[in-house]
Amino acid sequence: MKLDPKRVEHIVLVRIGKIGDLIVSNFAIRKVRASFPSATIHLVTLPRNRELLLYSQDVDRVMFFRRGADIIPLLLRLRAFHADILLDFNDSPSSTSALIARWGGAGLKVGFAFEKNRRFLSVPVECPPKEQTHITERLRKIPEAIGLQFDETEIVPSMTLGEREAKEVDLHLSEAGAGGSFLLAVNVSAGSPSRYWQVDRWKQLLTILKVEERGAKFLMLSAPGEEKLAADVASVLPVSSRIFPLYSTLHHFAAYIAKANLLISPDTSAVHIASAFQVPVIGLYPAVEWNFQSWHPMGTLSEAIRPPDGLVSKIGVEDVVAAFRRMRRKLRVANPGDPASTRG
Repeated sequence: MKLDPKRVEHIVLVRIGKIGDLIVSNFAIRKVRASFPSATIHLVTLPRNRELLLYSQDVDRVMFFRRGADIIPLLLRLRAFHADILLDFNDSPSSTSALIARWGGAGLKVGFAFEKNRRFLSVPVECPPKEQTHITERLRKIPEAIGLQFDETEIVPSMTLGEREAKEVDLHLSEAGAGGSFLLAVNVSAGSPSRYWQVDRWKQLLTILKVEERGAKFLMLSAPGEEKLAADVASVLPVSSRIFPLYSTLHHFAAYIAKANLLISPDTSAVHIASAFQVPVIGLYPAVEWNFQSWHPMGTLSEAIRPPDGLVSKIGVEDVVAAFRRMRRKLRVANPGDPASTRG
């Protein structure tokens, strides 16, 4: 199917998910924007993504939707918009997707062919198995169903970072003496209890790395409200090597990651932020095959660690140290002239 961009005036995109879901989906949203430059594009997503989308240039309006009673006002707004195309990127069965497909009012409706919404779609797309494909492999099939083609270099996580936040973080890191040092970002938060790594293991890891990376700076990151956790983990480090963020917004969090030489983090949005800014990452994942296949790091130098079975808590310190050493060797090869990459 090939559409004439000049005849497409209104497009609705649907992506109901968390921050990481949207960061990984942005490549498809950007393709739609580039392919239909004169169209008005509305995005339906959750309120938790409000800050992430603050500086986005890829959509003209965001319709924030809370599950439940919000569905009727949402459907009324969608019908009033008179979309030419509806593209639903939700890759799990969803009552919301089914209702939007049935009552959203678009002329051409494209989405995954789940039982609830298949009969309401103009172009039902078979969803590849989650245990065999990365999330990007699934999402690309929705734009491809209307004739949009991707170069492989386009299929990477992305986000538009606020310039003010980036400058504030640059100034903070400069004043903290991070310039010229290897900057290792350590994110101790995980969002879900099943993805946290034990405090004692974080401490064992940093005790080893502070010796192997003399002169390095450790950027201690956490979700808002978990600053004490990060401080506890960092207590094994020399005071002069610790850096704690001055700011706690999502864009500041992303800006700190973007300035790091390497990130170590459990499987959470921090991993995808690192990928968006081409920051090498070591990700700690549970031994859940579909989760790993769907969400492993991509688009950057990476190591993904999983235990033989069980949750992130079963990952050994020695496994992370080994991954770190492999990554440092890769960085020295990739950046032979960079003092920060050759230190240690």
